[in-house]
Amino acid sequence: TNRQQGFESESIVPLWKEAYYSLVMLEKMIHQFDDLCFAKDLEDIWEAICEMLLHPHSWLRNRSVRLI
Repeated sequence: TNRQQGFESESIVPLWKEAYYSLVMLEKMIHQFDDLCFAKDLEDIWEAICEMLLHPHSWLRNRSVRLI
């Protein structure tokens, strides 16, 4: 069924763990250094986080929403 295919594709998305743990690390850094979230150098990172809102893996979507 379509539902089963969705779960299968979610489990084989490459490199989702690396992206997830990078988001976790970024969140910890922002909590430690409040000024970091408004740094001009991080504009590209915020754009990438916005793109992860559409990622097929739910953990990445949830962590991205939490950061934003």
